[in-house]
Amino acid sequence: MKNKFLKVFAIILALMMMLMAFASCGMPIFNGVKEGLAFYLLPDGTYGVKLGTTKYMENIVIPATYNGKAVTQILPKAFQDADNLKSITIPDSVTSIGEDAFYNCSKLMSVTIGNSVTSIGARAFLLCRSLTSVTIPDSVTSIGEDAFLGCSSLTSVTIPDSVMSIGEDAFSGCSNLKYNEYNNGKYLGNSRNPYIILVGVIDTSATSFTISNTTKFIHSSAFRDRSSFTSVTIPDSVTSIGERAFYDCDSLTSITIPDSVTSIGEDAFSHCSSLTSVIIPDSVMSISDGAFYNTGYYNNESNWENGVLYIGKYLIESKNTITGAYTVKSGTNVIANSAFESCENLTSVTIPDSVKSIGDYAFRNCSSLTSITIPDSVKSIGSSAFYYCSELTNVTIGNSVTSIGHYAFSSCSSLTSVEFKNTEGWIADSTAISSADLANTSTAATYLESTYCYYDWTRS
Repeated sequence: MKNKFLKVFAIILALMMMLMAFASCGMPIFNGVKEGLAFYLLPDGTYGVKLGTTKYMENIVIPATYNGKAVTQILPKAFQDADNLKSITIPDSVTSIGEDAFYNCSKLMSVTIGNSVTSIGARAFLLCRSLTSVTIPDSVTSIGEDAFLGCSSLTSVTIPDSVMSIGEDAFSGCSNLKYNEYNNGKYLGNSRNPYIILVGVIDTSATSFTISNTTKFIHSSAFRDRSSFTSVTIPDSVTSIGERAFYDCDSLTSITIPDSVTSIGEDAFSHCSSLTSVIIPDSVMSISDGAFYNTGYYNNESNWENGVLYIGKYLIESKNTITGAYTVKSGTNVIANSAFESCENLTSVTIPDSVKSIGDYAFRNCSSLTSITIPDSVKSIGSSAFYYCSELTNVTIGNSVTSIGHYAFSSCSSLTSVEFKNTEGWIADSTAISSADLANTSTAATYLESTYCYYDWTRS
């Protein structure tokens, strides 16, 4: 009997330790089901929600509280493929709608989003083909990639002034969406500013275009394949240029990007074969893969310096034949996404203290790279930046770094030492990382390479 009791006790203890481990890793913990909805305890003591025991619910009102605590998250994939869901009401307690939350809810016609939601995750409403209108509240600051992609019945969307970032293809494939028209452009916005997002052009035979001076975002593919355009004027209100925004505009010869822009999307100017003059301001902190691929500038060999392409203060790309040691040019602001990807014979890189950002995949699969020092000027290291650098053993992370993307040092199987110059205030997803742990270079290496490699790291 005593042995049986001890076994039961051991099992209970093991389960408790597992729950504690999940909590310490920031994982939601299943807590119960009520009225067909499943609730999960979050690390901050509030609850996330998803569909529970049935997929046949048609009209759902999410409660503001559960067990006396606020419901703050619609969890990732919460209602994915809920075939019978017709309406959803999200209370003001909720602050985020997770990735894929309502993916492929093909009968969903009505969505009420509470006034505290700040983020709408990637693919949140993708392929909600019956959805006809959406009002995004003033609290929302970010809309993820593909968020409303393929919502073919969507006729109206209200975009608030509060939105600071919109992901690629957020409203692509919304074939019945009604736009606000201005000066040959199709826009989305609100009653105060109808022109927040430039989605496309009306007269495709025009040769020049001036974007509204209240526009913040140039949407994915806004000017794609518009071969007649020779000039486009971008105002200093624009903050981001979307994926493929000017793809294959082969009559465009020059572009001046204003100093309000902070990000340039994947393939943004790709295949603009006549584009030979590009001015990128210091404000730009992110340049995605292929942004200037196969442009006139890219194809001019005289613009490549020892196998590396720069545009002003921006390192755009290197040829994967580069070997040995390389020193990034002094004064460089940003190392673009995938800049050195698969340079398998690159053994060392010296990054000057002018660089502020290292892009996603920047050194991915640089399998001969053995050590890297991130200077104090760098503020962000992108997702998968050093992924699968299998010979990388030592990393020094400068004291100004405040964000490290997920998988940044994952699969660096030889990594044994990471020195954080600033060990205070780090959080992986929602898990606080001990300063004492990060002060131990071996522990820090383990955390970045495996234990917490799946999460985005931030420092306050």
